[in-house]
Amino acid sequence: NWIHSNITFSPDGKEAYWASTTTIYSKKVEDEKWVSPQVIHFSGHGTEYWYDDVPVVSPDNNKLFFLSKRQIGYASPNKENIWFVERSSNGWSEPKQMPQQVNSLQDIHWQISIAGNGNIYYSGGGSKIYVSRFMNGEYTGPEQLSETINTGDLTCPFIAPDESYLIFCKITAGIGSLHISFK
Repeated sequence: NWIHSNITFSPDGKEAYWASTTTIYSKKVEDEKWVSPQVIHFSGHGTEYWYDDVPVVSPDNNKLFFLSKRQIGYASPNKENIWFVERSSNGWSEPKQMPQQVNSLQDIHWQISIAGNGNIYYSGGGSKIYVSRFMNGEYTGPEQLSETINTGDLTCPFIAPDESYLIFCKITAGIGSLHISFK
């Protein structure tokens, strides 16, 4: 299988996650050695319709966010939406969809990034970067970042845990280049 997403590591560096084809895999350190890759229990059930992709671990190591085409009541079929699982003493929970306001953008695609305060950065809606803020225990709808950043076709945001900088890919004439913006 070929790797389709970036690799993401848990904050302690002892777990790695990535997507291959339509499935999310993990690899962990046990007894000071990396064990063989495993399909995460909620992913890879032999269907391309789910298309689980681009996992990312939250800075507090308690949630794993990912994109999926799993059907949800408020979204059109085959639309990528943001989902998450929560860590417990038994491992990862069953997947939960993010609220409708977070997934309201058309064309959500590629990397998701989570700040330490829970804010989610992602691309969609015409290749721009958006943030859904976590405020008072709930997520706001997506807000497009300033025009200073959102010029051209942008994708793959990475936000620093303290939101002090944002790294993103800008695509010009079919070629991607990395850019950084400081707060």
